[in-house]
Amino acid sequence: QEQNAKAVVLRKPLWEDKFPVHAASQEGRLDLLCALLPGRRGRTLPLRGPDALVNRQDEDTWTASHYACYYGHAHVLKELLAQGADPAAVNLNGCGLLQFAAGQGHLHCALLLLDAGADALHEDEDRNTPASLARHLRPPGWQVLEILCLLCRSFSPIVEYSPLVVKGFRVRSRQVLKIQPEWPETVQRAWQ
Repeated sequence: QEQNAKAVVLRKPLWEDKFPVHAASQEGRLDLLCALLPGRRGRTLPLRGPDALVNRQDEDTWTASHYACYYGHAHVLKELLAQGADPAAVNLNGCGLLQFAAGQGHLHCALLLLDAGADALHEDEDRNTPASLARHLRPPGWQVLEILCLLCRSFSPIVEYSPLVVKGFRVRSRQVLKIQPEWPETVQRAWQ
């Protein structure tokens, strides 16, 4: 009789079970994210503010948007921002979404965040800005990200972006800027 009895195994809940929106953002699963988000399929959780599911922090104090920025899932980040994610969200170290995107070299995520109002001059507890992280970590396209973060107060991005070429900027105010020889040629031409 004891051999036929089924053993009940209790397991500790996995991170994916406790934070399904974070897991969907990490994996770039827009379909799963949309099924989980409030306002979808009759869910009544808050859409905006710190209590919103998209602004919830996990044990590492990362929001779902942090995962989307770190892994470069711009399509997921766009949906999170549309659902009320805070573009100024920071983790325990004060590192913001734009710092995650710039530090990993994800230009599309950085552009979405700048359009949403993220502060390009935000400093974490180590006094790193998005531009300084891009320069220090040197991910692919770091020069473009550094320039973008440094100039975002002078330029307003237009809706259409190209992943390889920085173009489509409207000048808001003219500032004196010295072109650096290490900047890509396309950025030098766009500024002149």
